[in-house]
Amino acid sequence: MFRMISSLLLAAASQVAVAAPIAGNWEGEATSDQWPTFLRIEIGKGAHAPATLFVLGQTVELGATKDAQTLDSTLGEGKDTLKLVGHVERGHLVGTISEAGKTFSFRLQPIPIYAPTTNRIVGWSRDLAALRNRLLTFDRSFSPSEKVAARRSIAQLRSDLPRLSDDAIRVRISRIATLTHNAHTRLYYLRNRTEVQRMPIRGWWFGNEFRVVRAAPDYAQYLGCRIDRIGSLPAAAAKARVDGLFSGSPTWRTYMSGYSLTSPEVLRGTRIVGTAGPVRYAFSDCAAATANAAIAPLPLVKSSKALESWWDLAPTYAGAPDNWKQLLGETKAPVPSYLSHPDRNYWFDDKGADGIFYIQYNRAADAADEDLATFAARAGKALSAAQPRAVVVDVRFNTGGNGSLTPKLIDAVKQAPASVPVYVLTGRATFSAGIVAAALLRQARTVKIVGEPVGDSLEFWSEGGNVILPYSGLYVHFANGAHSLSPKPCPTKDYCDNLSIASLDPDILAPPTWASYRAGRDDAMVAVTKDLQATH
Repeated sequence: MFRMISSLLLAAASQVAVAAPIAGNWEGEATSDQWPTFLRIEIGKGAHAPATLFVLGQTVELGATKDAQTLDSTLGEGKDTLKLVGHVERGHLVGTISEAGKTFSFRLQPIPIYAPTTNRIVGWSRDLAALRNRLLTFDRSFSPSEKVAARRSIAQLRSDLPRLSDDAIRVRISRIATLTHNAHTRLYYLRNRTEVQRMPIRGWWFGNEFRVVRAAPDYAQYLGCRIDRIGSLPAAAAKARVDGLFSGSPTWRTYMSGYSLTSPEVLRGTRIVGTAGPVRYAFSDCAAATANAAIAPLPLVKSSKALESWWDLAPTYAGAPDNWKQLLGETKAPVPSYLSHPDRNYWFDDKGADGIFYIQYNRAADAADEDLATFAARAGKALSAAQPRAVVVDVRFNTGGNGSLTPKLIDAVKQAPASVPVYVLTGRATFSAGIVAAALLRQARTVKIVGEPVGDSLEFWSEGGNVILPYSGLYVHFANGAHSLSPKPCPTKDYCDNLSIASLDPDILAPPTWASYRAGRDDAMVAVTKDLQATH
């Protein structure tokens, strides 16, 4: 009897002593002194296999594993040393990651690896499993009831797969992501990655008018035209049909519709058009000889580069196709300051009209030629010397980035005497870290908000990472970092960006108008000048 028990214990001990292989793909969170950091690690098979870390948009080659059961990688020297160790424990890759004198633990779950399939129902089912088992695990913005609704929607979509086109399935997945009502949780179509085709025209909403502002050479005759119909629907009805593909404020959804309404796959998936091939548009209020046209989509060129719709408003930007035509460039209208440097993350003009010191802050990220801290110091010094009549900080096109860099810019604005009025220009593309920048400015001193409402509420979740769907290859972004910019309490006991701003609603509403844009005028700056004349 005792001999049998002893042998069983020895067998169990030998099983525990054998470490599990670490080969495979893994994903999950590392603890942090701020929001949790999402990691993905891919490890080859066998001893001394290659390992790759994907984190915060960066790809880090970790070198070879120590053996088939252990990851132990050290990169760099001194304060820049990155050390990552890990092993498999109870089906998860666990370990620590160290950098800049700080060490954080991680626990990653395995990413299923499937054999290739040509069966689209099987393939899309795998993608839906990824939504259910991975997106809903990592995204913290879903409430319990929203998770229940998402699981129901995923199950319903699974049963509907045989009768749906791929275009319709993508649209349904996009709508599932919006069930959390958090704008950072979304399917990547075009803005952050190019995954679907586009048309050879680009549009912008001016009030209820959707106008062509950039076009491929063969369609330059439609520059400035109002788009009255897309496929079977009036333009406004088409906009309403794509509205639910993304969350966020009404202005942000207007911004995002500029992408959706110029993608044939999205138009088909939302049944704005019925079949593949050319898309029929109806144009008016322009010199084009043909009011109605069937326009063929461009070939699909997938890209991982971000693409901002507002760039199409500017005559030039580095990412524009060389031969495309832009309205202001063709009409030779003056280019207003806010569209003069679309490729710059930030810049300032200390000799602006009417004695206004103008700062445009387009991206919360260090530029290649000058980091934000250096720029902010230079701007602050110039502001102290300029003795301006007013200061304008323009974040209309700041869609985000690293919000922790912004306080340096706030310090620069503080160089203006308390008697100098400060205006903050916001718009539909003010989003994420751009909203945080506007909130920090409002918290730092008395300011007037001018322009359009920002692209999201003051309570949102961001940070996070991407779940890559195994069949379609689509990226679905999830959020795990809380931001509470209003007086409401933070929704989590974990790290939270906590401010207390009553509102970022414009004190002076000044949305862009078609007449002003076409003439090269800036409606927001016109409003600032009028307010200065009336109050100072």
